[in-house]
Amino acid sequence: MTMRLADAFDNPKWGELAFPIQVASSGVLPFHLVVLLLFLGPLGQGIANAFGLALAEKHLAARFNKPDNEIIDHYTYTILGDGCQMEGVSNEACSLAGHWGLGKLIAFYDDNHISIDGDTEIAFTKNVTARFQALGWHTIWVKNGNTGYDEIRAAIREVTTTIGYGSPNKANSYSVHGSALGAKEVDATRLNLANSYSVHGSALGAKEVDATRLNLAWAHEPFHVPEEVKSHWSHHIPEGAALETQWNAKFAEYEKKYEEEAAELKRIISEELPAGWEKVFRALTRSKKSSLDSLEAVPTLHHLI
Repeated sequence: MTMRLADAFDNPKWGELAFPIQVASSGVLPFHLVVLLLFLGPLGQGIANAFGLALAEKHLAARFNKPDNEIIDHYTYTILGDGCQMEGVSNEACSLAGHWGLGKLIAFYDDNHISIDGDTEIAFTKNVTARFQALGWHTIWVKNGNTGYDEIRAAIREVTTTIGYGSPNKANSYSVHGSALGAKEVDATRLNLANSYSVHGSALGAKEVDATRLNLAWAHEPFHVPEEVKSHWSHHIPEGAALETQWNAKFAEYEKKYEEEAAELKRIISEELPAGWEKVFRALTRSKKSSLDSLEAVPTLHHLI
């Protein structure tokens, strides 16, 4: 994924951006889609959201892909930490992801042994790798999560080329269901805060920020993007545009051959509700069966799971 850098570089404070994203994958969605970039506060919610997005990809692929045109084909990436692993919702989501074989869900586990209350030794010592293997995930351990860039790239290539399931139209010959990348990291670059809860859930403060910048040999002003960084990342902008053009051409062919399915997919992406949907829900009455009646009415909104 690449941020639309033309906007980002001109904005003095990146935090004020809405972070539109351009997806570099084999299945870039059309209609100038802004891809979801989620920053979630409550622990465990990020992996649960990622699970939902990966499930949506597999569901849409099963519904709309054809043997001669796989129009839905993309990956979902998420980062989760020790606190997320402690939450029950993360285990439930990851268990179901393994059970349903969501091989295009890739999770980066930031294993820095720190929670908001302190070192994980006080409450969390389980073998996370063994846990995910038991849930049916393919796991890869990257020893140096701070600067082991080549190892991380190699791990991503492995899980996206040999582990990913592809679309449901292809035969599945793999026995693993998801992909989890574990990486050992430290939480800060200064010894006085590294591996402590002080840096995990609170602001560093001006002095520690300056010390960290010095440690990283980063002499640039806040929010300044050096020219060499601009040049490097700007290469991805035309690449993303070319991929989008390819997908649009692919979708045009799909639309010619599968007119009804293409129209439905457009309605789903544009969030257009089916005609008369509100009448079904307005007809519901308050009773002990209200929840059941509502669930039975949901198929009227046939793009929901």
